[in-house]
Amino acid sequence: MARPDDPAPIVALTETLVRTFPGYAPYGGAYDHITPHLTLAHNLAGASQVDLDRIDAAFLADVRAHLPIIATVRDVALYREEDQRWRRTAEFALAPG
Repeated sequence: MARPDDPAPIVALTETLVRTFPGYAPYGGAYDHITPHLTLAHNLAGASQVDLDRIDAAFLADVRAHLPIIATVRDVALYREEDQRWRRTAEFALAPG
C-alpha cells in the first residue's frame, strides 16, 4: 500500500466530508482512523500476503523513477459500487486554496 508523505491535507478533506455527510463514513465506518493510501490490488481471490507484497514491490520498481507524484487537485469524483463495479456518479470542483 503506497502512502503520501504528508497525509494531512487528505485527512482534512475526508474529515470535512464526514462532517458534511455524517451518514456516509469512509468504508462504512469500519476503521477508526483515516489512512490515505493508493490501493494497488483489491479483492484478489486467494492472494496471500506474499503475493500482495510482490505486487507492491513490482509497482514501486516500475514507478520509482516517476516519484514523487506532485499534483494539484482541482476536483474530486464520487464513485458508487453497483453490481460489483465502480461507477462515477458525480464530480465536485474544489475551492481554490
